[in-house]
Amino acid sequence: MEQQEYSQYDIDDDEYGAVTLFLYYVKLIVAFCVMILTTILWTLVLLLLIPWPYERIKLGNMWGHVTGRLLFLILGNPVKIEGLEHSYNKAVFISNHASVFDVLLIMWLTPIGSVGIAKKEIVWYPLLGQIYWLANHLRIDRSNPSRAIQSMKEISIKLETFWLEIRSPV
Repeated sequence: MEQQEYSQYDIDDDEYGAVTLFLYYVKLIVAFCVMILTTILWTLVLLLLIPWPYERIKLGNMWGHVTGRLLFLILGNPVKIEGLEHSYNKAVFISNHASVFDVLLIMWLTPIGSVGIAKKEIVWYPLLGQIYWLANHLRIDRSNPSRAIQSMKEISIKLETFWLEIRSPV
């Protein structure tokens, strides 16, 4: 008699997948709680660093590194990174937003000291928006073309100083 191979989920699941669904929701709740906790902790420190904008940028990047890695670990999403040896050169990082994980990956992988650019409405996004604003990242008013062009001109000057990350969450 041939022995069948079973995956971990085949053994644990009932015919409707209730166990898998339950585990999925538990992971989401834990990930959300971790994001809330790290955001509260970083916000308190960022508030203390209001007079030092460059230190806030670096600390905001550190929040992204810690939170991004933790969320991928908790959610169980395997990530294979290729070309990491090139990430310490000055670069422009652009996200195409193929999935919600793009923002988490950019938060995790951009070098400390990177400056993000996003639409001005990002400040209204819970958790991410407040950290983004406190970390002194740049925002563009896309509703007014002349202001957007002026913002981009100012930002191009900063390309000489900072490693630039372009981020525009949907």
